[in-house]
Amino acid sequence: MNPSDKNKTPAHELVKRSLEGDLGAFRELMDWQKEYAFILAIRLLHDEEDAQDVVQEAFIRIWKNLAKYREEVKFTTWLYKIVVNLCYDRIKMESRRNNIFGYLRGLIGHKEVADSRDLEAEAENADMREYILTVAKKLPPMENLVFHLRDLQDLSIEEIADVAGISVSSVKTNLCYARRRIRMALTRMQESEGS
Repeated sequence: MNPSDKNKTPAHELVKRSLEGDLGAFRELMDWQKEYAFILAIRLLHDEEDAQDVVQEAFIRIWKNLAKYREEVKFTTWLYKIVVNLCYDRIKMESRRNNIFGYLRGLIGHKEVADSRDLEAEAENADMREYILTVAKKLPPMENLVFHLRDLQDLSIEEIADVAGISVSSVKTNLCYARRRIRMALTRMQESEGS
């Protein structure tokens, strides 16, 4: 067995089969990753329709550029990078159209049904989550991206560096600033509620 074979994920096999013209393999690859791509896109764009458009465009680009895929790169990292770039393009286009960066339209949250004993705690957690995400929307774009990829998508620092096209130290710096700004906003909110 070739030692490099141990590192191959099912994605590599699906990509290989797709390159050989197996459309079923490409559909399987899409089905396997579309939810993750959508979650990332919606967290950056805050609009379900825009996020769906971005995911569709991302898979079109992947299909067209499949021959350029390098096996040493995780497929998810490649996909996330394409999704992030498409989201940024859409944000820039919308920003130019509206002539402001604050075009973000609100977050679509996924509400879970709670049992009555946990209702109050869940309401508090949901309020806190909404507040944190509202604060995150106001972060500088790179801090927002790094915060979402690390703290919400759970990507590694190295994966974020690859997706965002920045160094590992820049990821760490942006993450530190993002978390500090969010902490400060939470502290201000708690102080204003206490007064």
